[in-house]
Order: sequence, then structure tokens, then C-alpha cells
Amino acid sequence: MQQKRTFKEVADEWLLIQSVKQKASTLLKYTNIVNNHLLPYFNNVDVREINEKQFVDFVNEKIMVGNLKNNTSLSPSYIKTIIIIFNSIMEYATDMNYCEILKLNCVLCPSIPKRPINVLDIESQAKLIKYISRNISHTGVAIALALYAGLRIGEICALRWDDINMKKMYININHTVARVLCNQEDAVTKLILDTPKTSNSIRVVPINSKLLQMLKMMYLQSTSAYVASSTNTFISPRTLEYRYHKILKKCEILPINFHGLRHTFATRCVEAGVDVKTLSEILGHSNVNFTLNVYVHSSIEQKIIQIEKLTLYE
Repeated sequence: MQQKRTFKEVADEWLLIQSVKQKASTLLKYTNIVNNHLLPYFNNVDVREINEKQFVDFVNEKIMVGNLKNNTSLSPSYIKTIIIIFNSIMEYATDMNYCEILKLNCVLCPSIPKRPINVLDIESQAKLIKYISRNISHTGVAIALALYAGLRIGEICALRWDDINMKKMYININHTVARVLCNQEDAVTKLILDTPKTSNSIRVVPINSKLLQMLKMMYLQSTSAYVASSTNTFISPRTLEYRYHKILKKCEILPINFHGLRHTFATRCVEAGVDVKTLSEILGHSNVNFTLNVYVHSSIEQKIIQIEKLTLYE
């Protein structure tokens, strides 16, 4: 006979298993989804009684008013993650003989539209580079690391001077700053130095001459072990993002988030003819296909240049 278990009991067991298998930052993401979205709806429900209609109603609610901040819809990608976690919890319940297999044939993951990538245009990029080159600072060098090397914000915050080989012109990416759960009951979090999210993210990134010049100038001024920080500890990604936006405002550049600088780097590499395999390795992507799908597209200007080549045959 199947044992009676509430969804909360099963979810807690599942999270305990995940705490051994997953990185701390991933566990925090799972815990937030369970506590903020799944438990308010399924908390004390016996897992044997959860049916397809209940879950369809739950997903529809998330699509309509799932955003806890303003009661608007959640993004399709976030809803998809919620569905994946719910399915994993219920599969665990089945494996433990707490319930029968729950078939969710009519629950479809929302389609995820391909969003346009926000990048700096050439003029804005030149303006930003001019400013950070003339006003050497920790934040300016952080911006340069994203624009010239494609580093993620967490990787930049974790980067130490010891990770940079200026003589041989490369950077070792071994760490990132991540937010993790330190007290599950109170949902208390903290920032830590963590390993990058995938094995591909642990990589060696080349330094070009412009970035090298800025790094050398900042190194002479810096009193911190961390490249983007002026203190004895790493800077938080939120603080770096805030300081970056202050520079955008000074330069009168329309705001894009810090991650847009990494997109800008990748886009400029494609426009310059950098081969996709090389670009994928520099960015630390899990596979070349991801790089192809995200970045290998042409602007209308590039399309005009390419199509004009047909006139050579006239």
C-alpha cells in the first residue's frame, strides 16, 4: 500500500537529495521555486491526490499572474523551469512508491520566443571605451573585461590579479561569484566564490592589446587582490551593475544590462569573422550549437554587404 505523503514532505526530501547532487547556487534556485511557487499551491496536498487538472490550473495561473512582485505573467522560460522541477519531484514520489505515475499529457511548456539580443551599437561602444580608457577605474576595467574578453559579471567579480598572466596575455577563469542559501528555514542567502557553472566555463581567455593596456594601468593603482574591487574582498554583481549604469548615464548611452556587454563582445567577434569554435571556447559555452543559435546572425548592414557581392558576376 502506498504511503501517505504531502507534497511538502516529498519536496523537502527531493531538495535534500539535490543538496548533495547540485551546486549551492543551483540548489538556491530550486529552493526558491519550491518555496515561492509550488508549496503555496500544493503544500499539504497528498501527492496521491494531485491530478492533471490541478497542475494545468496551476500552470495557467502562473502564466496569467505568476510574478510575485506585481501579479503579472512569468516568463515562458521560468514557467518551463517550474514544470521541470515539479515533474522531477513527482517522479521521485513515484520512485519512492508514494503515488502512481502522474501523466501530464496535456500540460505543454509555454513556447519561448527568441528575444533580440541587446548589444551596444558601434557608436555607443566607441563612446564607452573612450570614457573608460580616459578614466581608469575598477568599474571601467570590469567593463573592458566584458567588452574585450566576453567575461560574465560573476566571473569578473571573482577575478583576481593572480588569475591574469599579462606577459603571456591570457586570463584563467576558475571562479565566479554566486548567491547561495545559508539558512533554508529563513531563506537567508549570501555571496560566495564558487566554481563556474559548467566545466566549459573553466577556461583560458586571451587578452588583446587594448585590454592589456587598461589592465596594466589599473594594476599599478590597485590595492586589492580582486581586479574589479577596491577592497580586500570581491565586489557583488549587483554593486558592479549599479556602478556600470552610472557610467552609461555619464556617457549618455541608452541603458542595457551588464550582460549585454558580453553579447556585444560576441556580436563584434562574429562581425569580425572570428570562427565559431574559437568564439564558443572563449565564451565558455557548453557546445558550438549554442553559440551558433544565439550569435551567428547578420545585421541588415551585414546582409547588404554580403548580397552586394552578387554584383561581382555582372
